[in-house]
Amino acid sequence: MGSEARQLHLFFFPLMAHGHTIPIIDIARLFAARGNKSTIITTPLNAPHFSETIDQERQSGLDIGVEIIQFPSIEAGLPQGCESIDSIPSPEMITNFFTALSLPQQPFEQLLQRCQPDCVVADMFLTWTTKIASKHGIPRLVFHGTSHFTHCLTENIKCYAPHEKVAFDSEFFVVPGLPDQIEMTKFELPDLPKLYNNLTDLIAKVEETELTSFGVLVNSFYELEPA
Repeated sequence: MGSEARQLHLFFFPLMAHGHTIPIIDIARLFAARGNKSTIITTPLNAPHFSETIDQERQSGLDIGVEIIQFPSIEAGLPQGCESIDSIPSPEMITNFFTALSLPQQPFEQLLQRCQPDCVVADMFLTWTTKIASKHGIPRLVFHGTSHFTHCLTENIKCYAPHEKVAFDSEFFVVPGLPDQIEMTKFELPDLPKLYNNLTDLIAKVEETELTSFGVLVNSFYELEPA
C-alpha cells in the first residue's frame, strides 16, 4: 500500500482590515478543505468577527483554528482597542497603525517555534514575517488581498503617475501599461497610492519582500481577469 501524503500545516496571517482578512480566511478554508491544517493568526478584538465561521467549519470536519497574539495599540500611539484599520479614529493615525504592525514580532516567532508550520501566508504589509519565517526554515508567501488587476492598477499609477498630468480632479486620465483602456479621475484613485508619500519606506519593504519571499499568493482566478 502506498503511504498517504503528510498533512501540511499552514499559518495565515492577515492584515487587520476586512478587505484583507475576509479573502485570506476564504483561502485558509480552501486549504483546509483539501485535507490540510489551517491556522489563522489574529488579535483579540479581530477574532470575534470570524469566530462563528471558523466554528462552523470545524464542526463540518475541517482542521482549521485560530491563534491569538496581542496587538500593541497603546505602544504605537493608538487608542486602547484600536486593532484594525477600520477602527482607526483619524487618517493621521494610519502611520501609527502600521508602526504597531511591526511590533508583535517576538510573539509571532514564539508561535512559529511552538507550532512549527510548513508555510506562512502573510499579508503583503507584514513584511517582517519573511525574515522570521526564513530564520526557522519556513517559506513565506506574500498575500495580496485584492485581485491581480487591482495590484497592477495601483502599481502602474505609482510608476507612471498619470494623475499628475491632468489639470483638474474631475478630468479623466488613462492608466498606462494595462491590457484594456482604463480611464479614471483623481477622485477614483485607490487608497494605496494616496498613502505612498506617508508610507514610502513600508512600500519599499513590501516590494523587497515580494522578491525575497517564497512566492506571491493573489486573491483572483483566471475567469475574472484572463488578460
